[in-house]
Amino acid sequence: MPTIEVDADYDAGAKFYDSEMRRAAKEHVCCECGTKIQAGERYEHVAGKWDKVEVFKTCSLCAEIRNHFSGGGFCHGSLWEGVHEYVYGNFYSKTIEEVAEVSSWLDGLSDEAKKEVLRRYEEEYVRHDMDPF
Repeated sequence: MPTIEVDADYDAGAKFYDSEMRRAAKEHVCCECGTKIQAGERYEHVAGKWDKVEVFKTCSLCAEIRNHFSGGGFCHGSLWEGVHEYVYGNFYSKTIEEVAEVSSWLDGLSDEAKKEVLRRYEEEYVRHDMDPF
């Protein structure tokens, strides 16, 4: 499984760090992708204290993708930056078909998560033909 290094050991140094999956009682916004987490949907709720107490709410799709790639070290709110760096370093200038063929880096993700990672790759690199840096 590939590892995306975003900010290793983010929970290191935290006075406390609590993570749990919850079912939303009201609408929230995902700290990773910015989409709405609707009431009734499952999401990850994290509370921790570093310099101050912070709370992060992550949609289940982003939580799955982060958990797959992070290798245990990550910084909340930086998932897609880390995926961007990983994809750029390994697949830049390849077509979406070429990236999808090298699917071992996606093994273990749900079909929905694979589609989201590939959709973002296509949107950022293929359709816009952009240099990401």
